[in-house]
Formats: sequence, C-alpha cells, structure tokens
Amino acid sequence: MRRPVALLAAFVLGACSPSPSALGPAASPPASATPTAPAPPIASPSPSPLPGNTVRISVNGVEYAPGAEIQIEPYAPTAVDLMFPFPVDQASLEKWLPHSAAVTWLTAYVVRITIPTSVTAPAFKVPEVRSFDGTASVGLFVVGLAYPPSFVVSTYTPAEILAGAPTPRDRAPRVSAPRRAPAAFSPDAAKVLLYDAPGFQRTTGPRVVDVASGVAMMLGVPSVDDGPFIYAGWSQDRIVLVGRQLWVSDPRGSAMRLVADARNAAGDIAGSAAPSPRGTFVALAWSDRVTVVDDGDGSLREISRDISLCAGRGGPSLAWSLDERFLAWADCGATAGAARVRIAEVATARIVRTLAGGAYGIATLLTGDLIVGDASAENGEGARLSWTVYGLDGVAKAHYLGYRPTLSPDGRYLLDGTCCAGEGSTLTDLRTSGAQPKPFGGTASWLPDGRILVVNH
Repeated sequence: MRRPVALLAAFVLGACSPSPSALGPAASPPASATPTAPAPPIASPSPSPLPGNTVRISVNGVEYAPGAEIQIEPYAPTAVDLMFPFPVDQASLEKWLPHSAAVTWLTAYVVRITIPTSVTAPAFKVPEVRSFDGTASVGLFVVGLAYPPSFVVSTYTPAEILAGAPTPRDRAPRVSAPRRAPAAFSPDAAKVLLYDAPGFQRTTGPRVVDVASGVAMMLGVPSVDDGPFIYAGWSQDRIVLVGRQLWVSDPRGSAMRLVADARNAAGDIAGSAAPSPRGTFVALAWSDRVTVVDDGDGSLREISRDISLCAGRGGPSLAWSLDERFLAWADCGATAGAARVRIAEVATARIVRTLAGGAYGIATLLTGDLIVGDASAENGEGARLSWTVYGLDGVAKAHYLGYRPTLSPDGRYLLDGTCCAGEGSTLTDLRTSGAQPKPFGGTASWLPDGRILVVNH
C-alpha cells in the first residue's frame, strides 16, 4: 500500500523541479568565498562651527556684545534683534526662546524677539543654531537681559525722623529704574518721572510711574531725537521736559505739548533750565545768555547776555522767586572775577541785585529765600561747602556748612546730605538749642507740605 504513495511523491517532485538543461551548465565555485560588504550610507557633512560672538545682538536699537548684561525697562516690551552670519534654520533657534515672546523674522538672517513685560526672567541662552542648508552652525551665546534695580520710596514727618524711625519703612513701595538714574517726584510724592539725562544709560524714553502700584505711562516724547533731557520735573499741575525742545504735559503725562525749540541760534542745547514755581515760564541759560520761555504761547524773552554759567560744579545755575517776579542765575565769568549771583526782574529784564558766591549752585528754598553755595575753608575728602541764605532783598539771613542743605517750609528744620560713601542724610531742629544733626539712611528732600521724602537704593 505504501509504494504507490512513494511513486506519486516522486512524480510530484519531478514535475516541480527544473531540468538540468533549464539551469544551464553548473558554475564552478570560486577558489575562496569572500563576501562583499554593502556600500556604507552617504553621511551628511558636519556643519562648520562658528563661535557665539559672531551673532550680533541689538536691544531696543542699541547693539551689545553677546554675554553682556543688558538692563531693560520693566514698563515696556523689549525688542531683541539677533543677526546671524548665515540664513537660519528657524526651528533650531525658536525652541530656545522665551515661550511668551513674539518672534518675527525680518530676513532669513535677522530675527526680532519681542519680550513682553509679563516675563519675569527675560535673559535666555542659545546652545546652537544651524544654518538653513545645514552646512554651518553657531555655538552657545547668551542674551543677558536683566531688569534694573529698584529704589524704595518712603515719607516721614520731621518728628518721626528725629525720633529714630527706621528708613526705609517696612513694606514701602519700590520703583524699578536704571542704576542711579535721575528721578523727579511729583509734589505729593505719589508719582515719579524717570527720564534720560546726560551721562546715564539711554532707556526707552521718559515715563511717569505711579509709586504705589508701579504702573507706568510712557510719555509721548520722541526721546531718541529729543533726549537726553537737561531738566525734567513737575511745575505745579504740569510736567516739564527740556532737551532739544521744551515739552509740557498734564500731571499724568498723557497730553504732551511741544512749546518751543530749546536751542540757541547756533543749535546748542541749553546748559541749564528751570521752570517757574507757578508753571508760567521756563528759564533757559546758555554760555552767553539767559532767556525766559512763556509756557502758554512759546514766546521768548531775553533777560541777559552778561553770563558765564558755573559749569561742572554739580549745582543748578538758575532759581526763581516764588512769585515768579525775579530770576537769579550763578555767573562764573572771567569778567565777573569771583562767582556771583545776579537777580533780574523778569518783566523788565533789569538786574536789581548782585550777591557773592554761587560757584557750587543756587536754589530757591520752600521758605521763599535763596540759598547760595560757594567754597569753604575746609579741604580734603569730606570737606563741606559754604552756604548762605539770602532774602530777595539781598540781606543774608543764615550761614551753614554742609553738602547741599535745604530748609523746611517753616524754616525750622535743616536737611542735608552726608559724606562720603553710601547713602545718608541728616536732619537738624534749628529751634532746639544745641541740637545735633540726626543721621538716617537714604537720600532725603522736602515735600511742599513739610514732609520728608526718603529714597533708599
């Protein structure tokens, strides 16, 4: 029974196998059977590495070196432009950027990164960026953005300072500003005007900051074209800015108005400026003249050409009487010999009085008197200046040795700075016999209502 099955199997196998003639002659095996390795895949060339400092970094229009610490404003978005030496593979960069930043490719080589004020840590680093075609790369670079330090704002009565109240107050409000940047407070200390002044780091422009909330309003002034400003501050119910032009606004800074060009015929910016106490005029002084500008219509009134500003001494050179009838200026001209102060009647431009001193500045006190600074007999580090208080009638009322003393509105208290390092002030009760100056921390100034404004950095 098994034989037919075997025959059938042999038949089936024979039918399925090719014949020797179909296979052709048998090939002789090679003498040695060495297998051939497959060809390796073609590898992409490694990108040519470039150092991170080949990337140019511009922040708000100012170029910085990679890795540099760049202080930015906390009150306005920050625009960072990165400029690469090749067309960029955009994905290789964008994964390293702050998530809330807006990214705009200006060209294949340049990207703008706009960082909103909500970003608390604006600095970022990029380990590597590849070119679009993969043939080049840039190594690690850092965009070192940092918000500026802040200062603390406190107010006190003279009695609190003399009683030893700590400065600053606990939980007092803070205001962010560039390091040691100029700041002008409103008469009630509720707002502060931050602005660009000569010799300080340029910012995005002048702005008014609400001290309690920290909310800022940028002023509508073309700061890049008009700043830095030689004067910025409050004058009654308005803000005054003097740079290449004279600007005035409401106290909120929301309605800026161009009043006049603040340059002389030669195109020079004024060396000193001072608004009048009631906000009617702004006095401007150059090296050769003193002029008064009407805030209302921008008209100019020349007061004097007999002037040489006491430049480089650190004190203001212009001061008004509280009723705006008189304007005083410090004159250090060679024709005048020693420094002296001239007082003119604004309505007539007539010099009515001349006082000695003024080389180190003059100022109108809240008492209505004029204080005049000059050199003293002290020498060396910590030497104080000589300060004389005059009535507008030219009669000397008091004399002090100090750094920059000022009087309270009632004339009872004397406020002054300290020397030499750090930040400090002193307060003296002039009506207490034998009273010694009370030292305290911070930079202090008087408010019109008799309170003391203290700023601690």
